[in-house]
Amino acid sequence: MKGSNYNPGALVLAIYQGNWAFGGFTTLNYGSEEIEIVNFQKTLPRASLGGLIISAVIYVLVNVSYFAILTPQEIIDSSAVATVRKCNGGA
Repeated sequence: MKGSNYNPGALVLAIYQGNWAFGGFTTLNYGSEEIEIVNFQKTLPRASLGGLIISAVIYVLVNVSYFAILTPQEIIDSSAVATVRKCNGGA
């Protein structure tokens, strides 16, 4: 954890991003009571697994498309193909 940023703004932003990442599970808990499916115990796991598989396939296809369009040298030379914003404490 050497070099970590412990200022209050960065900590609050990290907590907020963690809540945002796991926020979908609360929606599932509230919404599942109102779903009227004949075989709910089979349908919910199938839907969850299907969503994960679809997301993984789309992720892989996006990465393949980068290599289909850009040459390896263009990827190396570019400053960023896709970036993740790093929190610098409000900077």
